[in-house]
Amino acid sequence: MQISKKDYKKAKNTLLWRYMSLPKFLDLILNGRLYFADLGTLSKEDPYESAFPLYADYPVYIKKIMDECKQNTNKDPQAAAILDDAFPDCQEFEKISNNFRIIKSSTFANCWHSNKDENYAMWKIYANNDASVAIVTDIEMLQNAITSDKKISAGFVKYNYGKFLSQKRIQGLNSFKNFNMLKKYLKKASFYKRGCFEYEKEFRLIYQADFVDENKNYVSVDINKLIKYIYISPSAEDFIKNIIKTTLNELKNCNKLQLEIEKIVVESSIKGNLLNDYLGSLARYCLENNNNISNESQKYQLLLLLIISSSNCWHKLLNNNE
Repeated sequence: MQISKKDYKKAKNTLLWRYMSLPKFLDLILNGRLYFADLGTLSKEDPYESAFPLYADYPVYIKKIMDECKQNTNKDPQAAAILDDAFPDCQEFEKISNNFRIIKSSTFANCWHSNKDENYAMWKIYANNDASVAIVTDIEMLQNAITSDKKISAGFVKYNYGKFLSQKRIQGLNSFKNFNMLKKYLKKASFYKRGCFEYEKEFRLIYQADFVDENKNYVSVDINKLIKYIYISPSAEDFIKNIIKTTLNELKNCNKLQLEIEKIVVESSIKGNLLNDYLGSLARYCLENNNNISNESQKYQLLLLLIISSSNCWHKLLNNNE
């Protein structure tokens, strides 16, 4: 996996999250593969996904204009001839337009959210049902987990799309005729998005498939090296949590997983839990009264109270679970 030193250094200071439905999670676990969506599919949500600057896209637009003009002038040979004289290379436009579509449909992306903590908005947007999970990894684990020999590039998405639009590296019709050059710059464009998507804090994996690649939507990974934590949806009911944990333990018993399920499966903290509520209240009490404590003895008493209270909370939680 290719990644710049700058992005690698930035990625080492955060975690990478992938929020998904339970069926997608099971596909990942059972088949040991990450799903990559083609850029054409991603364009349905964001029409500017991997779009080229206007000067680069002009053959596509001119082709559409030409088609419309010819439809309107097909009964007037003289008008059609004028159009052909005005655009002597118009016969190339259709080929160039097709190349854009071909390259976009053969370029694939796998997207992660970079954050030190779980994110409520990501749950709502990408895993908005009870049966959802978020897998967590880091850059080193992700690199070590990929077992595919596909040429994958990785990096943080840049949310200054205007800067990319201002670049002038592809000029003239001859540049558009170069399929490999278009492929190179579309890959570059895939790491730029508009500012309205900045909340995604996206870390993206990109690869461009050969036309003979039958498994083009997937990249094989070692699950045991990939997953640091598995977070269960904050809206999941107890029976869903139990199903997820039981399924993972069954897979471990069948030697399909070597993960320590008890340690890596984490329930979302977004809705809080009883222990955290008790300890949080006690911590606030200690902080609020710290200035009123005149001697070390009283401070130690508060500390002891904190320890005893936390033990009582654990006991209460265990009794409730019974």
